[in-house]
Amino acid sequence: MSDNCEFDFSDVDCDFQTKFAKFYKVHNNDGNTSIIKVFKKEYCDFFSEHKYNLLKNIRSELMISILSINNKINNQYVEYEYFESMTLKEWLHSDCIITKSLLINVIKDMAEIIDKFHQNDLVHLDIVGNFLINTDGKIKLNDYDYVEELGGSKKGRVDLHSFFELVYRMILFVHKKKSTRTINIKFNDTNIDHSSCKKFISSLDLQ
Repeated sequence: MSDNCEFDFSDVDCDFQTKFAKFYKVHNNDGNTSIIKVFKKEYCDFFSEHKYNLLKNIRSELMISILSINNKINNQYVEYEYFESMTLKEWLHSDCIITKSLLINVIKDMAEIIDKFHQNDLVHLDIVGNFLINTDGKIKLNDYDYVEELGGSKKGRVDLHSFFELVYRMILFVHKKKSTRTINIKFNDTNIDHSSCKKFISSLDLQ
């Protein structure tokens, strides 16, 4: 698919849908698979060409790549790379063996991509349900409908707060899931530097 192609999905059954869009898993002629997110008519202003260009500047293996977009009236869709994965909640509840080192690496990767967004003057306002992870512990940030430009504002505090809470809950969950006390947690909010995710990670004492 390319940025200039148009596809009509009106007669095709979607794989799943949300309030805002329908999703289709597409097998392309080149042998690769992608996900097409087709916005419902009332939400066709969610994803602009400007946002697409901003996101293209962020080159990272820690985010779901946008392959193309179509912004024609009443036929707006975004084509994403396909990533065989699950949500963080599904991963935590799965039979995957989550070691201390794996958990720390996952958290560090989450921090890295959020900081990368901030470095590009962007903020993802809906990170909690949009981290995807595979069985090997590779994580990617997904869904950019609620990505906005920071523009010198303090919107970044919104995603940082969500990130801090998410990480804390992940650590507590894994700690509770293990039968022995293999992870000790020291989490004192007054001693945490909230200016970046990386500084937050360094302030966590995981032993």
